Amino acid sequence: MCNKDANVESIHDAEALTEMQVRFRDVQKMLREENEKVKIKRSIQCIDDLAALPKDHVVIRKKICISYRGHCYRRRRWHA
Repeated sequence: MCNKDANVESIHDAEALTEMQVRFRDVQKMLREENEKVKIKRSIQCIDDLAALPKDHVVIRKKICISYRGHCYRRRRWHA
């Protein structure tokens, strides 16, 4: 059960959450901002791309529910 209106303003906000529903495009926006900092040149198009990024770049650490195309993806730990 996802709240599609939930917003996360920054990476730090995401890390502070215990459980939150985040729109996939908000995650994309956060990752684009973070990618500029860590110089990762990789586009995030789907949940699989997000999970496949190098593990040393941890963006969202807590349990976060991401709504993408009507489906809820739950992961205890997102690496990006």
